[in-house]
Amino acid sequence: MIRLTFSGLLLAAGCMAATGPHYYGDDDGTVDNAGDGGGSSCTAVALTTTPVTPAIMLLIDGSGSMGDGFGNTNKYNAVANALLDSTTGIVTKHQARAAFGAAVYTSEQCPRLYSSSCTLNNAGGVDTAITNGGNANHLYNPAVEAITSVVTTLAAGTGQHKTIVLATDGVPNQCNSNAGDRTDEAVAEVTTAFGDGIGFYIIGLGNVGSTAYLQKMANAGVGATGGTNATYWDANGPADVTAAYNAIVDKVLDCELTVDGTIDMARASTGTVKSNGTALAFMTDWVVRDAHTIQLVGSACTEYKAAVTAPEVTATFACGATKP
Repeated sequence: MIRLTFSGLLLAAGCMAATGPHYYGDDDGTVDNAGDGGGSSCTAVALTTTPVTPAIMLLIDGSGSMGDGFGNTNKYNAVANALLDSTTGIVTKHQARAAFGAAVYTSEQCPRLYSSSCTLNNAGGVDTAITNGGNANHLYNPAVEAITSVVTTLAAGTGQHKTIVLATDGVPNQCNSNAGDRTDEAVAEVTTAFGDGIGFYIIGLGNVGSTAYLQKMANAGVGATGGTNATYWDANGPADVTAAYNAIVDKVLDCELTVDGTIDMARASTGTVKSNGTALAFMTDWVVRDAHTIQLVGSACTEYKAAVTAPEVTATFACGATKP
Protein backbone atom coordinates (compact mmCIF):
# COMPACT_ATOMS: atom_id res chain seq x y z
CA MET A 1 0.00 0.00 0.00
CA ILE A 2 1.18 3.52 -0.72
CA ARG A 3 0.48 6.11 1.95
CA LEU A 4 0.96 9.80 1.34
CA THR A 5 0.78 12.05 4.40
CA PHE A 6 0.22 15.79 4.26
CA SER A 7 1.38 17.04 7.65
CA GLY A 8 0.69 20.72 8.06
CA LEU A 9 1.71 23.58 5.84
CA LEU A 10 5.36 23.34 4.77
CA LEU A 11 5.09 26.36 2.55
CA ALA A 12 7.44 27.80 -0.07
CA ALA A 13 6.59 30.81 -2.24
CA GLY A 14 5.67 29.98 -5.81
CA CYS A 15 3.28 30.29 -8.69
CA MET A 16 2.23 29.07 -12.13
CA ALA A 17 -0.76 29.38 -14.42
CA ALA A 18 -3.16 26.68 -13.31
CA THR A 19 -4.12 23.82 -15.58
CA GLY A 20 -7.38 21.94 -15.29
CA PRO A 21 -7.76 18.85 -13.13
CA HIS A 22 -7.66 15.44 -14.77
CA TYR A 23 -10.10 12.65 -13.95
CA TYR A 24 -9.35 8.99 -14.44
CA GLY A 25 -11.53 5.91 -14.35
CA ASP A 26 -11.16 2.78 -12.23
CA ASP A 27 -8.59 0.18 -13.07
CA ASP A 28 -10.28 -2.92 -14.48
CA GLY A 29 -8.61 -5.49 -12.28
CA THR A 30 -8.00 -6.42 -8.66
CA VAL A 31 -5.25 -4.33 -7.06
CA ASP A 32 -3.07 -5.60 -4.23
CA ASN A 33 0.57 -5.46 -3.13
CA ALA A 34 1.47 -8.24 -5.54
CA GLY A 35 -0.05 -6.69 -8.63
CA ASP A 36 -3.26 -5.67 -10.38
CA GLY A 37 -5.45 -7.53 -12.80
CA GLY A 38 -2.93 -6.87 -15.57
CA GLY A 39 -0.11 -8.41 -13.60
CA SER A 40 1.94 -5.22 -13.01
CA SER A 41 4.09 -5.00 -9.88
CA CYS A 42 3.13 -2.86 -6.86
CA THR A 43 5.60 -1.70 -4.23
CA ALA A 44 4.80 0.38 -1.16
CA VAL A 45 6.33 3.86 -1.49
CA ALA A 46 6.23 6.71 1.04
CA LEU A 47 6.15 10.15 -0.61
CA THR A 48 6.91 13.50 1.01
CA THR A 49 4.24 16.12 0.33
CA THR A 50 4.14 19.91 0.31
CA PRO A 51 1.15 22.24 -0.12
CA VAL A 52 1.58 24.58 -3.09
CA THR A 53 2.03 28.17 -1.93
CA PRO A 54 1.06 30.98 -4.34
CA ALA A 55 3.02 34.20 -4.70
CA ILE A 56 0.61 37.14 -4.89
CA MET A 57 1.93 40.58 -5.86
CA LEU A 58 -0.47 43.34 -4.82
CA LEU A 59 0.02 46.11 -7.39
CA ILE A 60 -1.57 49.37 -6.21
CA ASP A 61 -2.25 52.58 -8.13
CA GLY A 62 -0.53 55.54 -6.45
CA SER A 63 -2.00 58.28 -8.65
CA GLY A 64 -3.47 61.42 -7.16
CA SER A 65 -7.11 60.42 -7.65
CA MET A 66 -6.62 57.49 -5.25
CA GLY A 67 -6.90 60.08 -2.49
CA ASP A 68 -10.47 60.94 -3.52
CA GLY A 69 -13.39 60.22 -1.21
CA PHE A 70 -14.70 56.66 -1.19
CA GLY A 71 -17.46 56.05 1.31
CA ASN A 72 -16.16 56.89 4.78
CA THR A 73 -12.51 56.89 3.68
CA ASN A 74 -10.58 57.37 0.42
CA LYS A 75 -9.73 54.82 -2.25
CA TYR A 76 -6.13 54.30 -1.19
CA ASN A 77 -7.01 53.75 2.46
CA ALA A 78 -9.84 51.41 1.48
CA VAL A 79 -7.26 49.20 -0.25
CA ALA A 80 -4.92 49.38 2.75
CA ASN A 81 -7.71 48.45 5.17
CA ALA A 82 -8.93 45.59 2.99
CA LEU A 83 -5.43 44.11 2.98
CA LEU A 84 -4.17 44.86 6.46
CA ASP A 85 -7.07 45.22 8.92
CA SER A 86 -6.00 43.37 12.05
CA THR A 87 -9.04 41.07 11.93
CA THR A 88 -10.45 40.97 8.40
CA GLY A 89 -7.44 41.95 6.29
CA ILE A 90 -6.73 39.56 3.42
CA VAL A 91 -2.97 39.60 4.03
CA THR A 92 -3.47 39.38 7.77
CA LYS A 93 -5.63 36.27 7.41
CA HIS A 94 -3.71 34.43 4.71
CA GLN A 95 -0.06 35.45 5.08
CA ALA A 96 0.89 31.98 6.39
CA ARG A 97 -0.63 30.31 3.30
CA ALA A 98 0.40 32.72 0.54
CA ALA A 99 3.57 34.69 -0.15
CA PHE A 100 2.27 38.25 -0.44
CA GLY A 101 4.21 41.20 -1.81
CA ALA A 102 3.13 44.76 -2.58
CA ALA A 103 4.14 47.42 -5.09
CA VAL A 104 2.68 50.92 -5.04
CA TYR A 105 3.51 52.78 -8.23
CA THR A 106 3.74 56.54 -8.65
CA SER A 107 4.90 58.91 -11.39
CA GLU A 108 7.93 60.26 -9.51
CA GLN A 109 9.93 58.15 -11.94
CA CYS A 110 8.62 56.01 -14.77
CA PRO A 111 7.48 54.49 -12.51
CA ARG A 112 8.66 54.69 -8.90
CA LEU A 113 7.71 51.48 -7.08
CA TYR A 114 7.40 51.35 -3.30
CA SER A 115 7.61 47.60 -2.95
CA SER A 116 8.10 44.51 -0.83
CA SER A 117 8.98 41.12 -2.34
CA CYS A 118 6.62 38.14 -2.11
CA THR A 119 7.36 36.19 1.07
CA LEU A 120 5.36 34.30 3.66
CA ASN A 121 4.19 36.10 6.80
CA ASN A 122 4.80 39.44 5.11
CA ALA A 123 2.04 41.68 6.50
CA GLY A 124 4.76 43.99 7.83
CA GLY A 125 6.41 44.32 4.42
CA VAL A 126 3.09 44.98 2.69
CA ASP A 127 2.26 47.60 5.34
CA THR A 128 5.59 49.36 4.82
CA ALA A 129 5.16 49.48 1.03
CA ILE A 130 1.64 50.89 1.29
CA THR A 131 2.61 53.41 3.97
CA ASN A 132 5.62 54.67 2.02
CA GLY A 133 3.64 54.80 -1.24
CA GLY A 134 0.88 56.76 0.44
CA ASN A 135 3.35 59.43 1.51
CA ALA A 136 4.78 59.76 -2.01
CA ASN A 137 4.23 62.32 -4.74
CA HIS A 138 0.92 61.16 -6.25
CA LEU A 139 0.43 62.47 -9.77
CA TYR A 140 -0.29 60.34 -12.84
CA ASN A 141 -0.99 56.66 -13.61
CA PRO A 142 1.97 54.92 -15.28
CA ALA A 143 0.42 51.44 -14.95
CA VAL A 144 2.07 50.15 -18.14
CA GLU A 145 5.60 50.64 -16.80
CA ALA A 146 4.57 49.31 -13.38
CA ILE A 147 3.14 46.10 -14.82
CA THR A 148 6.22 45.63 -16.99
CA SER A 149 8.50 45.96 -13.97
CA VAL A 150 6.53 43.56 -11.78
CA VAL A 151 6.15 40.97 -14.56
CA THR A 152 9.90 41.04 -15.22
CA THR A 153 10.65 40.44 -11.54
CA LEU A 154 8.13 37.62 -11.14
CA ALA A 155 9.09 35.91 -14.39
CA ALA A 156 12.73 35.78 -13.30
CA GLY A 157 11.82 34.00 -10.06
CA THR A 158 11.14 30.34 -9.48
CA GLY A 159 8.06 28.61 -8.11
CA GLN A 160 4.41 28.09 -8.93
CA HIS A 161 1.20 30.12 -9.03
CA LYS A 162 2.51 33.64 -9.52
CA THR A 163 -0.32 36.18 -9.57
CA ILE A 164 -0.62 39.96 -9.88
CA VAL A 165 -3.66 41.74 -8.43
CA LEU A 166 -3.98 45.34 -9.63
CA ALA A 167 -6.15 47.87 -7.77
CA THR A 168 -6.67 51.09 -9.74
CA ASP A 169 -9.18 53.88 -10.26
CA GLY A 170 -8.49 54.78 -13.88
CA VAL A 171 -6.95 53.96 -17.22
CA PRO A 172 -3.15 54.15 -17.56
CA ASN A 173 -1.52 57.31 -18.84
CA GLN A 174 2.00 58.77 -18.78
CA CYS A 175 4.56 59.39 -16.07
CA ASN A 176 4.39 63.12 -16.75
CA SER A 177 0.89 63.69 -18.11
CA ASN A 178 -2.75 62.66 -17.80
CA ALA A 179 -3.01 62.74 -21.59
CA GLY A 180 -3.70 59.60 -23.56
CA ASP A 181 -5.31 56.22 -22.91
CA ARG A 182 -2.70 53.44 -22.88
CA THR A 183 -5.15 50.55 -22.47
CA ASP A 184 -3.77 48.57 -25.41
CA GLU A 185 -0.22 48.80 -24.07
CA ALA A 186 -1.33 47.61 -20.64
CA VAL A 187 -3.28 44.71 -22.15
CA ALA A 188 -0.18 43.70 -24.13
CA GLU A 189 1.89 43.59 -20.93
CA VAL A 190 -0.71 41.44 -19.16
CA THR A 191 -0.86 39.12 -22.17
CA THR A 192 2.91 38.70 -21.90
CA ALA A 193 2.54 37.92 -18.20
CA PHE A 194 -0.05 35.23 -18.92
CA GLY A 195 2.31 33.70 -21.47
CA ASP A 196 5.00 33.60 -18.78
CA GLY A 197 2.66 31.69 -16.45
CA ILE A 198 1.67 34.71 -14.35
CA GLY A 199 -2.02 35.16 -13.56
CA PHE A 200 -3.58 38.62 -13.39
CA TYR A 201 -6.73 40.03 -11.79
CA ILE A 202 -7.96 43.62 -11.66
CA ILE A 203 -10.05 45.60 -9.17
CA GLY A 204 -11.52 48.92 -10.33
CA LEU A 205 -12.14 51.55 -7.66
CA GLY A 206 -15.12 53.57 -8.78
CA ASN A 207 -13.91 53.34 -12.38
CA VAL A 208 -16.79 55.27 -13.92
CA GLY A 209 -16.46 55.23 -17.70
CA SER A 210 -13.54 52.77 -17.80
CA THR A 211 -15.22 49.38 -17.52
CA ALA A 212 -13.99 48.56 -21.03
CA TYR A 213 -10.43 48.83 -19.69
CA LEU A 214 -11.24 46.57 -16.76
CA GLN A 215 -12.80 43.95 -19.05
CA LYS A 216 -9.89 43.91 -21.50
CA MET A 217 -7.37 43.57 -18.68
CA ALA A 218 -9.38 40.82 -16.99
CA ASN A 219 -9.61 38.86 -20.24
CA ALA A 220 -5.88 39.16 -20.90
CA GLY A 221 -5.12 38.11 -17.33
CA VAL A 222 -6.68 34.66 -17.69
CA GLY A 223 -6.24 34.18 -21.45
CA ALA A 224 -9.96 34.50 -22.16
CA THR A 225 -10.67 34.14 -25.88
CA GLY A 226 -13.57 33.39 -28.20
CA GLY A 227 -15.85 36.08 -26.85
CA THR A 228 -15.94 34.70 -23.29
CA ASN A 229 -15.39 37.49 -20.78
CA ALA A 230 -13.46 36.99 -17.57
CA THR A 231 -14.52 38.40 -14.21
CA TYR A 232 -13.38 41.83 -13.10
CA TRP A 233 -14.33 43.77 -9.98
CA ASP A 234 -15.43 47.43 -9.95
CA ALA A 235 -15.71 48.38 -6.29
CA ASN A 236 -17.80 51.35 -5.25
CA GLY A 237 -16.97 51.45 -1.55
CA PRO A 238 -14.71 49.91 1.11
CA ALA A 239 -16.88 46.79 1.57
CA ASP A 240 -16.70 46.11 -2.18
CA VAL A 241 -12.91 46.35 -2.08
CA THR A 242 -12.67 43.77 0.70
CA ALA A 243 -15.11 41.47 -1.11
CA ALA A 244 -13.08 41.73 -4.32
CA TYR A 245 -9.79 40.82 -2.66
CA ASN A 246 -11.45 37.95 -0.81
CA ALA A 247 -12.88 36.55 -4.05
CA ILE A 248 -9.55 36.76 -5.87
CA VAL A 249 -7.43 35.26 -3.11
CA ASP A 250 -10.00 32.47 -2.75
CA LYS A 251 -9.41 31.64 -6.43
CA VAL A 252 -5.64 31.63 -6.02
CA LEU A 253 -5.55 29.59 -2.81
CA ASP A 254 -6.69 26.43 -4.56
CA CYS A 255 -5.78 23.62 -2.12
CA GLU A 256 -3.14 21.92 -4.26
CA LEU A 257 -0.68 19.53 -2.62
CA THR A 258 2.39 18.17 -4.38
CA VAL A 259 4.28 14.92 -3.81
CA ASP A 260 7.97 14.23 -4.30
CA GLY A 261 7.29 11.18 -6.46
CA THR A 262 4.94 10.10 -9.23
CA ILE A 263 1.33 8.90 -8.95
CA ASP A 264 0.17 6.28 -11.44
CA MET A 265 -2.47 8.34 -13.24
CA ALA A 266 -4.34 5.30 -14.54
CA ARG A 267 -5.00 4.18 -10.96
CA ALA A 268 -5.86 7.55 -9.46
CA SER A 269 -9.37 6.44 -8.56
CA THR A 270 -7.96 3.70 -6.31
CA GLY A 271 -6.84 6.43 -3.93
CA THR A 272 -8.43 7.04 -0.55
CA VAL A 273 -8.00 10.63 0.66
CA LYS A 274 -8.94 11.67 4.18
CA SER A 275 -9.02 15.00 6.00
CA ASN A 276 -8.50 14.61 9.74
CA GLY A 277 -9.58 10.99 9.34
CA THR A 278 -12.76 11.69 7.36
CA ALA A 279 -12.85 10.05 3.93
CA LEU A 280 -13.29 12.40 0.95
CA ALA A 281 -15.01 11.45 -2.30
CA PHE A 282 -12.94 11.21 -5.49
CA MET A 283 -13.87 13.94 -8.01
CA THR A 284 -16.34 15.49 -5.54
CA ASP A 285 -13.85 16.38 -2.79
CA TRP A 286 -10.50 15.70 -4.43
CA VAL A 287 -8.97 15.27 -7.88
CA VAL A 288 -5.58 14.51 -9.42
CA ARG A 289 -4.15 17.50 -11.29
CA ASP A 290 -1.10 15.69 -12.60
CA ALA A 291 1.23 12.84 -11.67
CA HIS A 292 2.76 14.94 -8.89
CA THR A 293 -0.22 16.88 -7.53
CA ILE A 294 -3.59 16.27 -5.93
CA GLN A 295 -6.12 19.00 -5.15
CA LEU A 296 -8.94 19.31 -2.65
CA VAL A 297 -12.04 20.80 -4.27
CA GLY A 298 -15.54 21.93 -3.31
CA SER A 299 -16.43 21.95 0.38
CA ALA A 300 -13.26 20.00 1.25
CA CYS A 301 -11.14 22.88 -0.08
CA THR A 302 -13.35 25.49 1.61
CA GLU A 303 -12.97 23.76 4.97
CA TYR A 304 -9.23 23.29 4.47
CA LYS A 305 -8.70 27.02 3.80
CA ALA A 306 -10.97 28.09 6.65
CA ALA A 307 -9.21 25.99 9.30
CA VAL A 308 -6.99 27.87 11.74
CA THR A 309 -4.71 24.82 11.87
CA ALA A 310 -4.43 22.98 8.56
CA PRO A 311 -6.18 19.60 8.69
CA GLU A 312 -4.08 16.46 8.38
CA VAL A 313 -4.72 15.21 4.87
CA THR A 314 -3.70 11.65 4.05
CA ALA A 315 -3.87 9.80 0.75
CA THR A 316 -3.54 6.06 0.26
CA PHE A 317 -3.14 4.52 -3.19
CA ALA A 318 -3.30 0.79 -3.77
CA CYS A 319 -0.62 0.73 -6.41
CA GLY A 320 1.68 2.61 -8.76
CA ALA A 321 3.63 5.41 -7.05
CA THR A 322 7.38 5.79 -7.48
CA LYS A 323 10.24 7.88 -6.12
CA PRO A 324 12.42 9.84 -8.54
